[in-house]
Amino acid sequence: MLNEKLDFDCMLRISDYIKREFEASTNYLPAIGIKASLMAVQDQMQHQYEFLQAVAKADPGTAGKECQQIFKKFLEEHLGPEIEVIMDGRILLGGSKESPQIDLILVRGMPLVASRSYVPITYVVAAFEVKLTLLSKHLKKIHETAQDLRLHHRTGTAREELVSPIIYGVLALSSKLTPATRLKLPRTLAVNEFECARLIDKLKKLDPPPHPAKSIDLFLVSDCFSIASSKSINYSEKFPADWLPDIQLSYRYSISSHRLARVEGEKDYTAWRHPGHNHIGAFLYGLYLLLCREEIISEQNPSIYYSFESNILTPIYGWSIDTLGAAFKQNWMANIDDEYNLEWAWTHPL
Repeated sequence: MLNEKLDFDCMLRISDYIKREFEASTNYLPAIGIKASLMAVQDQMQHQYEFLQAVAKADPGTAGKECQQIFKKFLEEHLGPEIEVIMDGRILLGGSKESPQIDLILVRGMPLVASRSYVPITYVVAAFEVKLTLLSKHLKKIHETAQDLRLHHRTGTAREELVSPIIYGVLALSSKLTPATRLKLPRTLAVNEFECARLIDKLKKLDPPPHPAKSIDLFLVSDCFSIASSKSINYSEKFPADWLPDIQLSYRYSISSHRLARVEGEKDYTAWRHPGHNHIGAFLYGLYLLLCREEIISEQNPSIYYSFESNILTPIYGWSIDTLGAAFKQNWMANIDDEYNLEWAWTHPL
């Protein structure tokens, strides 16, 4: 009991220190302003979800389309006019191959006269599945679609090898993955954390994709959490790390505590939650960073949302370095000690 009291007091002191540091930083006021806007977005999505839940049983098709419209508007408002969001299209992957139908496809520079039903891959920057309520039964198909979209992967630098030029993710207004959410118990920080953990556990049980670039990049469950992928290369012949896979995919996750009453006895997580933290902001940071690294948007976009990045990370899959081929392995070892070559030295090419 004494140790628990000391741990709790220590957490409060750390939390207070982090808060004071953040409030003294130049990012404080911009982050607070953005957070207020994001909280309003979450409020609106919650009201829309409650309405769509009420009508979904009688008219699930229309409710599903309305959910797609909600996220289409959300992406358009946050990405700006340069990126077009297309509903219900297929991506032409090359030759006679095409993707399954995708709920939302993000394109850039696509001619106005081109068909929006069949989208050439050259214009595609991202694709999202949309769910009114994310369920466990959806995950296998989502996992397979992530692989079907990436028939080809790039070669070259670490990031080009590990990350697909087509971002793929999932957008949902809510989820029902745990008994608490299926029984419609009130959303608390603990419930949302269990919900996120349940999703991660379900993903771990799926077979790893054959290549790191074919994995799911982003999840946003608007009333609950968001997760974003991070990939690292741990391989070194000179300094082997036998306890780590050569290549590792982890997810950074961010839990919603928006307007939640404090539950008696609930563990306090403020020590590891940044004062400017918001799970929708964390999702946007992950999306902006991926788009920025592909030179689709300015680096100012992710930098504005940097305060919302989550530092909580959990490993999901691992691969052998041989997955990337003999040429990459040889080049990696030749450049691993080059401290001036940032692309090779940086081992988290999100």
